[in-house]
Amino acid sequence: MIIWGLVVMLFPLSICLSQRLYRELYEKEKDKIHSTYDTPEIRQVKMTQKAVSDLCYKEKYIANRGTMIPMGITPQMIHCNHVNEITSDLRYKEDLLWLRGVGCFLYDTPEMVTVRNITKFRVDSLSFLSHLIMASISSQRS
Repeated sequence: MIIWGLVVMLFPLSICLSQRLYRELYEKEKDKIHSTYDTPEIRQVKMTQKAVSDLCYKEKYIANRGTMIPMGITPQMIHCNHVNEITSDLRYKEDLLWLRGVGCFLYDTPEMVTVRNITKFRVDSLSFLSHLIMASISSQRS
């Protein structure tokens, strides 16, 4: 019994000493302790969180899947489709008409200058040839 009483009396003292030692050890080691973020437990928790989040996201879709009612073909729907086709066709034609007059020409590039000179030469030579032909025809008539 005496030993038990001694243990009971020393127990609070041992708690105080261990807490003091614990705090001293904590103060020494608090800058050196780093937890590992990539432990298997943490990876498992992250995967579980992702799976639960994905399930919560898709839950409403899965619950309502197959309950959508298709729209029937009504005179109003036929009219709307017809108006949509006409509008689409008109816009396409407007764009096509606008694009007809649009072109991209680079006037002073060497290729364009060469093409202009060739065209000018052809026109000049054709007009010269046409004058020669007309002159020969008129000389044959006279």
